[in-house]
Amino acid sequence: MRLAYLAGPYTADSPELVEANVNAAIDVQVALMESGFAVFCPHTNYGHDRADIDYVRLMHLCFKHLENCDLIVLLPGWEKSRGACMELGYAIAHGLEFYFWPQDMARLGVEPKDETNAA
Repeated sequence: MRLAYLAGPYTADSPELVEANVNAAIDVQVALMESGFAVFCPHTNYGHDRADIDYVRLMHLCFKHLENCDLIVLLPGWEKSRGACMELGYAIAHGLEFYFWPQDMARLGVEPKDETNAA
């Protein structure tokens, strides 16, 4: 089983936008898990700003998790996220595969959900 790391925007100008970023990450996490991946999702791992950890320490935690992953999946809007850009740089420097969501779903072996047949 391959371990995927999700990288994308988290912080935003309002709590509602943060929550939207978290929900978008969870949607991708679920799709990858349903396709057989183990997934590390920082959006759901670090306490939604409840932990009193500064940004630099948080990024070091992210890199520690990332070093154990096989690949990184970049969520929409990643290029506007300072953290996601650093995570991609780390991944490239350490030879990890990288994929863009949703463009690379087929390369990842993830089938798009047919929302018309969703329960």
